[in-house]
Amino acid sequence: MFLQSNRRFSGMDRSGYQALASTWDEEDDFPNQISSDATRTCTIGIEGMTCSSCVQSIQNEVEDEPGVENIVVSLLDAVAKVVYDPTLTDPETIADCIEKVNPSKFSTFLGQKLPTRKEFKKSKMASDRNAVARVHVDGMTCGKCVNYIESKMAEKEGVLQVSVSLEQKEATVTFDRKTVTSAEVALMVDQVGTKFTARLISEVGTIHIDGMTCHSCERNISGKLSELESVYSCQVSLEDKEAEVEFNGEKTTLEDIVTIVNNIGSKFTASIPDP
Repeated sequence: MFLQSNRRFSGMDRSGYQALASTWDEEDDFPNQISSDATRTCTIGIEGMTCSSCVQSIQNEVEDEPGVENIVVSLLDAVAKVVYDPTLTDPETIADCIEKVNPSKFSTFLGQKLPTRKEFKKSKMASDRNAVARVHVDGMTCGKCVNYIESKMAEKEGVLQVSVSLEQKEATVTFDRKTVTSAEVALMVDQVGTKFTARLISEVGTIHIDGMTCHSCERNISGKLSELESVYSCQVSLEDKEAEVEFNGEKTTLEDIVTIVNNIGSKFTASIPDP
């Protein structure tokens, strides 16, 4: 679903989300006629949108930001395509503005190409059943910073795997839930060196669900979980009998999510699978 707006600048109170900015190909279904030599186009990926109201909220808040000439938000692709004046703003500032629309629900990050939802599900973040912490990291300036954080985090108890992106300012850490929590993982990254400042973006976990018989079951579970303020996204698979959930690891746990699914009805039985 695409909702489009095109307003010029005015003031705005900022308040929420997380985004990914990158330049998209000219052939995209975006109003190229708006773009000129004086403007640039970026794409900001947004995790946490669940309905058209989320789309409208982001557009209403961001469209009046200084330098923003046009914004189109897609719920299906989880992106915002923005035409902006580089003399007045930049992708990082726009992404920050989106996060502030609803800090507890939306998250943003910058990169070369935003993965589709299918690509995201097949990524290493969802490649196994171990817990994953997504951690935003400020202070990195070069490849040495990346290597330093990765090597230091690899030494930490409970950390199974770590991958750091300088461009996205993000560390993706696979960890043992029985040893540490996602909040503790973020603290570990923050304490790697005085140069770096880290905060938890989200935790990603997988739960096993028995009792699903049709796609209505998928929608029922996904809908219930998406209503929770602490749940950013949810992918339910009837075929795999699993749900991959991205959530605020500082406010809830995977055990809480299992309990919620089990309380939807006697038909479903959810559990945390062994890694």
